[in-house]
Amino acid sequence: MTRVLIIRMLGLGDVFCIGIPALRLLRKQWPDAQFGFLTFASGGEAIALEPGLDDVIVLPKGGWPNDILPAIGAFAALAEKIVAARYNVVYNLDTWFMPCFMARLLKDAGMDLRGNFTRCSVRDLAHRAATGTLLADDVRFPVRYMDSTFPNMPAWHSGPWWQTHPGAGAYPSFYINHCCGINGTVDGRLDVPPDLAFREQAGGRRIIALAPHSRTQNRKYPFSEDVRALLEKHGFMTWVGFDGSIPLRDTIARLKVTDLLVSVASSPQWMAAAAGCPVLMIPGPVPPEVLGADVTAPRQLPCQYCMQEDCIEDLQFKCMRVPPDVVADLAVKFLGRCG
Repeated sequence: MTRVLIIRMLGLGDVFCIGIPALRLLRKQWPDAQFGFLTFASGGEAIALEPGLDDVIVLPKGGWPNDILPAIGAFAALAEKIVAARYNVVYNLDTWFMPCFMARLLKDAGMDLRGNFTRCSVRDLAHRAATGTLLADDVRFPVRYMDSTFPNMPAWHSGPWWQTHPGAGAYPSFYINHCCGINGTVDGRLDVPPDLAFREQAGGRRIIALAPHSRTQNRKYPFSEDVRALLEKHGFMTWVGFDGSIPLRDTIARLKVTDLLVSVASSPQWMAAAAGCPVLMIPGPVPPEVLGADVTAPRQLPCQYCMQEDCIEDLQFKCMRVPPDVVADLAVKFLGRCG
């Protein structure tokens, strides 16, 4: 029997919006195959919500060293494990450097590797890492290191794809359908039972969740407590808890009975999509076309949609400082339209 491995390690949101939908589409292409999935840390908790996988490999958080030489060793060992598992086909849908390096090892070992891998040889990479000639940008920016068997993958990292491919849809559809060439409807909705007890706690009030923080400074909303107070004054029940304190299954179950998620551009948005929960987005530097949210806070600055982690105008990401009354009013109006 054909054995297929899918790799999507980072980030958690990408396991929800890329890994799971792509897995479903590839299952249609390989209806008789056994499927495995390789992910990282909390991605294992996410992929566990998708039934029917024959094998799940989870690299624990401590198994991905920060320093390049130990990381090379860790991912080389992981590649050996994959080779030993005798997969017939490996799809690397990841774009981060170390998964692409591992994919290059698998490709060089003779495996049928489809997707992304490092452009430079393993020997050259090891030499540059050992001699200190491997620059930080060489492993930070995919355009510097990534090659792919997918012909359209350069469209993802070579410019503002939301402008050059305006009809491609939001990020998941663009990446899966166009860049990877995996055709079909992108569907990441999960069959997790709703948390009806949580709905009962609301006592008939509409429920709004807030996810105002991200791992990077450029996507942190500073007025979340003000927004929460305003929403509660309007009579909504609110909740937070996207920091890992609530198990992912319970989070999805809560989102299934939540009427709206107010979020920054981060993984909770894709959790909400998996639960069928509408999203009000505070996009900051991320163009709304990339995110595909149900409603988006208004633009704050001309330079806003720069897609940069460092503020290009040295404005300390004022684009994230949407007034709290504006966010609250958008939520009230959206839910009013929804009935």
